[in-house]
Amino acid sequence: MMETNSSFAAQIQAELEDVDDVCRAANVSIAAHLVDCMVNIANDEPLAEEEILNSFFKEFPLPHSRPTLTVVRMGGEISGLNSSLTCTAVTSRDRRTLIGNEKTTLVAASPTNDYEYAWISVNKTSLDELETAGTTLESLLREAGGGGAVDIVDCTAFVTNSSDVEIERLRDWFYKLTGFVPRSNDACENEIPPGVLTLIRENMEHRKANNEKPSKMGHLPSSFKLRCTAVLNSSVAQGKRELREQIKRRKIGANPEKLPDTRKKVAEVDTKDKDSEIRGLVAGDFVFLAGVSAHQRNASDALDRIESALGLSNTSRMDLMVNCLYFGTDIRGVEDYFKGFYAAFNLAFPPPPSRGEFSELSAPFGCKSCSSTVKCIAAIQS
Repeated sequence: MMETNSSFAAQIQAELEDVDDVCRAANVSIAAHLVDCMVNIANDEPLAEEEILNSFFKEFPLPHSRPTLTVVRMGGEISGLNSSLTCTAVTSRDRRTLIGNEKTTLVAASPTNDYEYAWISVNKTSLDELETAGTTLESLLREAGGGGAVDIVDCTAFVTNSSDVEIERLRDWFYKLTGFVPRSNDACENEIPPGVLTLIRENMEHRKANNEKPSKMGHLPSSFKLRCTAVLNSSVAQGKRELREQIKRRKIGANPEKLPDTRKKVAEVDTKDKDSEIRGLVAGDFVFLAGVSAHQRNASDALDRIESALGLSNTSRMDLMVNCLYFGTDIRGVEDYFKGFYAAFNLAFPPPPSRGEFSELSAPFGCKSCSSTVKCIAAIQS
């Protein structure tokens, strides 16, 4: 949802009304069922993050009824639109909000009888605060009834003013946090971590345009934000625990070899080509795919690889896709995303999933020649 109004507070209210209209069409409401939101503010908006959070949460006066909220700064679909809002709602009414600190929030809910999920936001944290952020995540997930950070299955990290070395540090921290212990220096490249991570690089030039203050070292401080999903591995209901124990690990590209994994009950999806690797986890009712870098302007090459990964792993299909987010380097390429999306999901594999487009970002991590990253979630096939 995108709006352009006279004030940010008015924009948020209008966008939430749009979201509520969609929710009501599905017999849910934002007051009772909203679990996660991401608000994107145009790069040239001078709003401080605290102002954004305060404006949004005016619509949710009770702290323990709030959804998670991740605040990011990117370009949108169309130049001149000031903000956009991307949200997730569930049909369950047993939503619980846990607040770890002023930066970290978790919302847990059981949209089905089989699994309990948690949505987590971590706003503007410096790389020097990684260990503190990890401790908070671990504590919140255990408080929610889970097994800790090993329950995290999917995260998108928005990084700002970070070098490749700093991004690798963030990636290694995430893998360690979610239970992955490398056996060699290149293990992160050759093995599947328990959680999948998508790295999105905000464009530093726009931060400079916003007059953000440099650090004492003479440059803008490195920071990151996280938007994550977890499948809780323990529950009040014994039946849920037993169902999780029946989920096996599956690797793509060969006959599925069932290997019991009692610590983290997920299935793995992995495929490679000469340019990229697709990583994903089957957890609960969904296939969580890490972002796939695209060379083509309409990102159809990324969608082709996603289709191949889902088919080879026998986990899902393109017509079961529920959400895709496009992160591009050039706002002029957004119209091409529309065309690629329409060809894939309106014509070839309907019905189309929900989607969002963001622009004015730096090139995808590890692929300087790529124009965009596509991040998707699909429902598992029965």
